[in-house]
Amino acid sequence: MAALALCVALQAHGGVAASDEPLASHATDEEAQLNLFRQRGGGAGGAVCLPLADERDPDIRRNRSMLASFPVCLSKATVRDAGRADWVFTTYSNKAAPNGPVWYLPHDDEDAAFDAAVYAIATYGGRFIAANAREERNFGSIDPNRAFGRTNGSVGPCAITRAYPAYTKFVMDGFRGARNILTLHTNMDGPPLNVRVNSEKLRGYPATANVGLSDPDNVVILAGRQPLENNRRVARFATALRGAGINVIYERVTRANNDCSLSNYVTLSGDRRLYVNIEAQDGARTAQKRMIDIVMRQLGVRPVR
Repeated sequence: MAALALCVALQAHGGVAASDEPLASHATDEEAQLNLFRQRGGGAGGAVCLPLADERDPDIRRNRSMLASFPVCLSKATVRDAGRADWVFTTYSNKAAPNGPVWYLPHDDEDAAFDAAVYAIATYGGRFIAANAREERNFGSIDPNRAFGRTNGSVGPCAITRAYPAYTKFVMDGFRGARNILTLHTNMDGPPLNVRVNSEKLRGYPATANVGLSDPDNVVILAGRQPLENNRRVARFATALRGAGINVIYERVTRANNDCSLSNYVTLSGDRRLYVNIEAQDGARTAQKRMIDIVMRQLGVRPVR
């Protein structure tokens, strides 16, 4: 049985996949503060992998068997934006199939989403980046999924009072080379976030086939600036998902209703990649894994094992 190893990367991260402002010719002060954990017991020549036994994170302990079933490398990083404490991340990569899909998990308290992410990279390769907030949802008072923005002017409508450009840059750098922007979440039973939603910003579209995933809390959230009927590529994908048995919510994003979530940042920054958020009711691990399988099939991603 393959042993899980901790792989601590040393290379610097530069550039962003998308931004809401033109890139300057040099890094901002906040971006320059991006620091990676130093490797243990090695030189500066590359990555070092450490044994699973060194890790105490409950997410790892809960998934020890699955993580030991394929070659995993886990990297740790901190990112510092001026005026706040460090953001902390772990990145889990399938070393046997590193070029697969990329996922971001902003909430450390959503255990089912983490378990689904382990399944995703074990089955389809690639990697996922997880915010590490000691099993809490937020870093202090800041929701990681409400902190995307490179300039103070762009975050005016949001709950945050200033931008976090180094945080935004790190997460978007994690998607460099990825075909799509993928994320995993869980939600509580009932409103406000289920397929029955019908507001100016969010509209639900129930599945048109029944494959056992019709619970209104199990949804895929897609996003765009136009009404769905005018967003041909996203509309086609939404129709395919609904026909495969998955509920869909479409989020119409404008600069005025920006909430600084990943979906809003990707949409407003002009990133043309498909944003896909697989949301399942809290604890619905089996349903979320089935939804991953359907989404991967619709995206043309084949299993690696």
